[in-house]
Amino acid sequence: MPVQGNGFLWGCAGQTPADLASKNHDKQPANPNEASPAYEVGYAKPPKASRFQPGKSGNPNGRPRKAKSINALLEQALSSPVTITEHGKQMTVEQRTVLIKALVARAIKSDMRANTIVLHLMEQRGMHKEPTQIIRRIERVIVRPEPRGIDDTGAAK
Repeated sequence: MPVQGNGFLWGCAGQTPADLASKNHDKQPANPNEASPAYEVGYAKPPKASRFQPGKSGNPNGRPRKAKSINALLEQALSSPVTITEHGKQMTVEQRTVLIKALVARAIKSDMRANTIVLHLMEQRGMHKEPTQIIRRIERVIVRPEPRGIDDTGAAK
């Protein structure tokens, strides 16, 4: 039955960490006349030839980069530069600028979908301006030329 100590299961035959440690360190060479090796290979002691070389990483490429989020990809795409010709001049602007300019141009040409989008964007950003003066009265004034010989009071000249 496995022995449980400090939340871990140790061994399959009821061995504790102390039992495992004592077995690894009590080994004697098979032939007592034979000289002991300069370096003992065992648990957490790989052969010197297979160790990492000094100054070289065991993971040269490093940890893989985190995948970019949709927001980061969209930001990168919209902020990339593009060259356009406007009024005969070439200029480099962000793609988001070109997108908005094209949307406004379509709205001006009576594209109702583009018009709705532009108005919605204006309202979201507080750019929708209300009239500065309140219209209280609308009058209809008809101006007709006066007949000859009649002055402002309606009397004949």
